[in-house]
Amino acid sequence: MTDFGNSNYEIIESRHPILRDYIGRHEARSLDLTYVDGQHPSVQLNGMQLSSTYAPELEASQQAATLPLTSEITLYGSGLGFLPQELLKRTDLEKLNIKIINLDLFIVTLTFRDQRDWLSDHRVQISLARDDEDILGPFFCSPTELLTTEPECCNIKERLESDINQRFTSRAFAKLKPELAERIKTNLSINAGGGLDQFFGSVPDGNVLLLGAGPSLTNNRGYITRFSEKKSGPIIAVDAATKFLYENRVVPDFVVCIDHNYLLDKLFFCDNPDVALVFSPQIRPEIINAWKGGRFVFMSPTGLLEQYITSEHVQLMSGGSVIHPAAELAVKLGAKNVQMSGVDFAFPAGKTHAGWKNGELYPVDLNATKDVEDVNGLRVPTNRNMVVYKVELERLMGRNPGVTFHNLSPIGAKIRNCAQNGGTLA
Repeated sequence: MTDFGNSNYEIIESRHPILRDYIGRHEARSLDLTYVDGQHPSVQLNGMQLSSTYAPELEASQQAATLPLTSEITLYGSGLGFLPQELLKRTDLEKLNIKIINLDLFIVTLTFRDQRDWLSDHRVQISLARDDEDILGPFFCSPTELLTTEPECCNIKERLESDINQRFTSRAFAKLKPELAERIKTNLSINAGGGLDQFFGSVPDGNVLLLGAGPSLTNNRGYITRFSEKKSGPIIAVDAATKFLYENRVVPDFVVCIDHNYLLDKLFFCDNPDVALVFSPQIRPEIINAWKGGRFVFMSPTGLLEQYITSEHVQLMSGGSVIHPAAELAVKLGAKNVQMSGVDFAFPAGKTHAGWKNGELYPVDLNATKDVEDVNGLRVPTNRNMVVYKVELERLMGRNPGVTFHNLSPIGAKIRNCAQNGGTLA
């Protein structure tokens, strides 16, 4: 097999000096690589093949067809170079970003085939994804390269998985349209107490306690109780956290509910006139009708709801979890500090929720196939949906640099863009 490493690397040296320096300093890791013979030889990494051995150009053409005709495209991983070559045939493509998500693999692929044509194209910019805060779009990332990212790209891998999973989730949710359309129309007409925006800016530069339903609520029980007793600020709770709060005599100011399947008998404080329900019009009408306090609808510019939005509607973000609109509500109240508990995005000690037995709220497979870094630098089991929710909350925090989010959980997932206080407020 011909080694093309020197000829390809000459282009790296002349056109991409920063990458050249990275490669020069890089301490290579051992890779589980297998060379695959065929009409077009390929490479297997950890048993997964980078490209077709029969028709890699056709495969690249089909991959390119999934990307829009835009002036800029980003590839996470370059494979064996077939997809970059295919995309550069587009005359309207002005910039092709190549983000390396496994430097060892990239170095190996330079030796495998002649890639000087795309490496030397002036439209190509190559950089390491590990240096990025978030991903660029539109993008393509092959499953093989996504599953074999280097450890330094953990953040970018989570964001790639989040965006890819969101696409499939949106398609699945669209199938619920006939069932939910009438419910949404009915629920939009129910809005006792005026608009939610009457509360916006009501706690300028103040504190808000944001409560998810994760197991760490139990760890922070004392802090939550003291916050409530001292009236240190508004308390925003997600629906599944209300049982824990009710049992500990902590009354939230706002309860946020978005799940179209959430049941009334799993929701507490319905009879308390001082607790406001902040709801998506997708929820069951019996919850809204049973609620004695204020009822405030909001919309999210995603999926099925988008078509019903008018200029009169208050909008809160949707990222797949109820924690997202709850967090944006805290921001819109005017908070300078948002203290979070129960926002774990994981299953520490094999628990799913505080106050509920595993499986009592939702069926959950605890045989997790994923894990994330926890607040102590260890690995904690989770699932793909939880990773998506974490990423979207991190993005919300990144869009609001004037608000400091404090993670009070001593056991959950580490959250970027967030101060870790380990159970106490600094």
